[in-house]
Amino acid sequence: MSSTNKIKNSLFALGISLLLIPSSVEARIFPVFIHDTVDMQQDVRSDGSDSVQIDTVDIQSNNVAVNEADSVRHSVSNDTVNAAAGVSNDTVIHQNIADSADLTPFDSDEPEADSLVIKRGNKKEEKEKPDTLATYFFEDTLRYNKIIVWKINRYLNSPTIVSPDTLQSENMTELPFYKADAGVTYLGVTGSASLLHDFFKREQSDIFPFMDPYGLYAHTPDNVKFYNAKGPFSNLSYYTSGNKRIAEDNVKVLFTRNVTPSLNFGLSYQKMGALGIYQNQRAKAKTFNIFGSYVGKQYVAHAGYIFNGVNNKENGGIVNDFFIEDTTINSEAIDVKLKSALNVVESNIYFLTHSYGVPLNLFNRDSLATGEGTIVYFGHTFEYARYSRVYSDGVADTAYMDLYDSQGKYQNYYKNNYLFPFQSYDSTFASKLDNRLFIRLQPYSSAAIISKIDGGLGYRFDNYYGFTPDAYLYGARDRNFSTGYVFGNAQGVFSKYFSWQAFLKYHFSGYKVNDLYFDATARLSLYPLEGGIHLNGRFLLDNREQPYFIQNYYSNHFKWNNDFNKTTETRIEASVNVPDLNLEVGFKNSLVSNHVYFDDEALPRQTSDILNITSLYVNSKLKWWILRLDSRIIFQNSSNGNVLPLPTITGNVTFYEESEWVKNVLNSRIGFDVYYNTNFYNYAYNPAVGMFHTQSEKKIGNYPWIDIFASFKWKRANIYVKYTNAGIGIIGGQNYFSALHYPRNNRMLRMGVNWYFHN
Repeated sequence: MSSTNKIKNSLFALGISLLLIPSSVEARIFPVFIHDTVDMQQDVRSDGSDSVQIDTVDIQSNNVAVNEADSVRHSVSNDTVNAAAGVSNDTVIHQNIADSADLTPFDSDEPEADSLVIKRGNKKEEKEKPDTLATYFFEDTLRYNKIIVWKINRYLNSPTIVSPDTLQSENMTELPFYKADAGVTYLGVTGSASLLHDFFKREQSDIFPFMDPYGLYAHTPDNVKFYNAKGPFSNLSYYTSGNKRIAEDNVKVLFTRNVTPSLNFGLSYQKMGALGIYQNQRAKAKTFNIFGSYVGKQYVAHAGYIFNGVNNKENGGIVNDFFIEDTTINSEAIDVKLKSALNVVESNIYFLTHSYGVPLNLFNRDSLATGEGTIVYFGHTFEYARYSRVYSDGVADTAYMDLYDSQGKYQNYYKNNYLFPFQSYDSTFASKLDNRLFIRLQPYSSAAIISKIDGGLGYRFDNYYGFTPDAYLYGARDRNFSTGYVFGNAQGVFSKYFSWQAFLKYHFSGYKVNDLYFDATARLSLYPLEGGIHLNGRFLLDNREQPYFIQNYYSNHFKWNNDFNKTTETRIEASVNVPDLNLEVGFKNSLVSNHVYFDDEALPRQTSDILNITSLYVNSKLKWWILRLDSRIIFQNSSNGNVLPLPTITGNVTFYEESEWVKNVLNSRIGFDVYYNTNFYNYAYNPAVGMFHTQSEKKIGNYPWIDIFASFKWKRANIYVKYTNAGIGIIGGQNYFSALHYPRNNRMLRMGVNWYFHN
């Protein structure tokens, strides 16, 4: 027998053997990962015989245990550095979501093996095409995951891998501000204006500051999650508390599906709000998002539409705190300061970020399939956003009974009425059109000490409308501003031990000329423990122009025309993260010059003092037997509490027992949550301005907010029951205020279910 016939017969016998192996056994004998494949193509011929071609044979080491251990070593998360940087670092090894049973509500099966594709002539006898991603965009360890979730850096079109929010602990806290921080100032109900206690987590809009108090409920192109799933993925959740008359509800719907392994579309909708237990307290915050992504061999795109809307009644707070602190009067009988005021804030955002990769073929290893070698990426980003706000009040809001006055004297809630004495209708609008081009160069490898060099050029056009008195003479006029900017980025890694990134943005013309933003991060990883000890550092310099409406505003109750200087912030951060101990300890310090704030009269002011803000924090998760203790503790200090008030201590401690009743089917968590902050002159809130402002009337805090809960995870569903504010009247008295004259809810039973569907 000739050598060619021997080869032919051997290959045919191998194919028949593979067909007879059960799929479950085959998946264990031949586990396949893209980064270990070897492509073999042969055309073996003999006289008069059919052509036998093996398109692809994927080969991997039989030592599965070695590969699994290697996967763990290379899945060390760099979330701390990425979160600190504010821009994603796609050179850092991210966490392999599918390999963690805690991160998915469904089973994490091993990847299915590719079948051999055997052809005789042009006829296919069998072809099993795997649903895998042929792209450089994700690391090899992620491409076989059942679901990948990420956020996008729109300056670089690079991903930051995130959790799909299927953790039982993620769904224990349904309020977005408590997910973001251990403490918050808000108006007592879900959907109302809010301000985080942690200064370093507060975000400010550079175009429409009236949206800032509702940013935690809103979607933006920077926090939209994109999905790549092997099958349809859905999430339905519903939370409710209180009776029908005062109900507080949260509804969330998510659906996403891949049309092809590379193309995904999805939509999400969420409504959070409450009718409120006090007069004129109804709050309603909605967000709707349509998104899509294409992750191909050379072309990568992310696009979407976002609607955010807030429609809140404003009561200005209760007239007298006495009715909360010293009586048990029905909440509906407590008088409030505004009877018919309303705030409506909305945004509509359209965005697109896409890039195209071209290998330069300078080396044999240059390949977009693996993202290795010398590669150039060309990209473009587009965003159009429109924001609006309408504040209105009526005759019933022109005066209220001030019960602090022993004579029962009527006083106006607002000191000024510049336009109409009995009614207000203040409207403001803003829009921006932002386009930028960028180029990314990978000099040699995605795992090199200089792995990415980026640069780009952008142009932004802003449009503003707000009433001014000259509109009576000349009609309503818009204000238009434009600005040009450049930006650059560089980053790299050294094995698993070191990574770094630096980002720079500079405005060279227009309204924001000489604005400068520089953000640099670094991470050093040592491995005395399996998960490592990670040392993270960050330096930030931000020199920024004030938003237009901070400089210029005219309404019925407030007006100003300012010429504030740029605000400059210099920040340093350092932290130690030990994953094996579930422990993170960090330090942050910021020097802020020309800080802008709203004073006791709810007017914007700029201080000449240089503010020094220092923060120490500890995040930990302790385990012993079936007992768990999760904690977030923050120590903060502000050098000028009159301008920037901060609580000295803010903490959240969760103590619970965790039991598994039926293995991989049913487990439970039963325990309690405690939220606490020390006394300080917490903020007041002004509905007409829509902003939190300083006050020197009363200190707020030193009240432990206690929730008792029971949570059950049954297959893909998370179900919980919670009894909120359980310590009222027992611990801390009844001083459960959040903002000045804004009490939180009293005791209430809250229930919810969060269900995931995935094929």
